[in-house]
Amino acid sequence: MDFRTINVPKQHEFSKLYVHMCLMRYMLNTILPRNEFSMKLNNLFKKYPNVDPNALGMKPKWQEEPLWK
Repeated sequence: MDFRTINVPKQHEFSKLYVHMCLMRYMLNTILPRNEFSMKLNNLFKKYPNVDPNALGMKPKWQEEPLWK
């Protein structure tokens, strides 16, 4: 992974779930490169449309960031 493409979170963003999910995704990619975390997370948002991704600190178009592809 090219670390120049990673957006480093700001201090106030650490209180949101998204930053922690990014850390989990990064560790999973290291341990198990073909993991399904991203797909399962997307499926959860589809299954529970009442969950507001913005409230979790999700960035717009987060699925398109290199970490989540």
